[in-house]
Amino acid sequence: MDQNPYQFHFPNLAEFLDMKQQILLAATLTLALSSTCLAHNGAHDHRHEGGERADLMREVGKLYEVTDATELEVRDGLAWLPGSKEPYSGWVRKTWEVRHRHEPSNHMHTHPKQTRLAKFKVGMPTQSLWLDKNDLLKSMTVFAGKEMQEDKAWVPNFLKAMNTGVGLFMILEGVEGEEPRGAQYMEWHENGTKKLESKILDYNEEGYRREDFTAWNQHNGQVGAQGQTWRRGSYVIDDGKIVRFYSNGQKRSEELWDYGKPVTMQVWKINGEKCPDTKLAEGTGIYVWYDQYRGTKEVVYNYMNGLLHGPTITYHRGEKTHERNWVSGKRQGIEIGYKADGSRIEVTHGGEQDGLQVQYNPDGSISKTLSRAESAQQITDKMEKQYGK
Repeated sequence: MDQNPYQFHFPNLAEFLDMKQQILLAATLTLALSSTCLAHNGAHDHRHEGGERADLMREVGKLYEVTDATELEVRDGLAWLPGSKEPYSGWVRKTWEVRHRHEPSNHMHTHPKQTRLAKFKVGMPTQSLWLDKNDLLKSMTVFAGKEMQEDKAWVPNFLKAMNTGVGLFMILEGVEGEEPRGAQYMEWHENGTKKLESKILDYNEEGYRREDFTAWNQHNGQVGAQGQTWRRGSYVIDDGKIVRFYSNGQKRSEELWDYGKPVTMQVWKINGEKCPDTKLAEGTGIYVWYDQYRGTKEVVYNYMNGLLHGPTITYHRGEKTHERNWVSGKRQGIEIGYKADGSRIEVTHGGEQDGLQVQYNPDGSISKTLSRAESAQQITDKMEKQYGK
């Protein structure tokens, strides 16, 4: 399925939460950062790049010459340089090496450095940029609206997040709340093409922000999806109408969601033919998802009243790879993972044997049986071997 959070499809909140747990257990929090040469002065050389991203970085100039954000002070809700006669205008920067605690082994893992830049105009931040470890621009937020200007706590809170790294930790933990309503957010693919553009509409009590968004395909610049979602960090809950497209520009789906629960779905194949198997209305029915590039069947979902109910079957190039069973949004029964060599793994969910894992050889004989505790220990051992205690 698609890796862009606005194209990767979380069928409902229950599966979204389950996926989050898997990500934490597997410790697969990844910052996809591109690799490129650094100029000898310590900043990335953007002379040979084009487009909006390069223009922004040329405006910033040499990073080591940019004012450190810790030098600013706050007076009457505005940012100033000490001794200055007027509020600060210009760029500031801050760089961190981020440490993040992984579960369940509870060890700390150090991520590559990240740099944040902010542009101030008359003491107010107007833009916020995130750079990767190679000083390439990853994302930008443009601040606008009276709400920000009238809030005396906005500037000190913004600088606190920038100077302490709280903002970056909030993103890693999947919590964002520092951008005001009305802010425009932009993100780029590693190859410099536009990835995402959104407008922040609102926040809810769970820390999710509601956004109008447009996402683009990395390889050809085609629009991949448009609509509204609730987003917290890299986690997305679909809500309202969303239209998605294949990489060839053909419409992929028209969807109506109610905060993570599907209401109605229409799906098309990559050749433009309407999917005959997708029949979902009033939150109940079957929903088929096709591969973005090949157009092959990828996942078949079954829903009842907006919740996963019945089998969810995953395919890879036509071959069944995974089968789960759901009851009212919760996994129940036997979950099966199929391997190319004919072997499989079965995990029990619910009942007295909850968590039991049985591994089978290609000939159908049992290779290994693990209890829930043994399975958890196996994951911990693997993580400690990979990351250290």
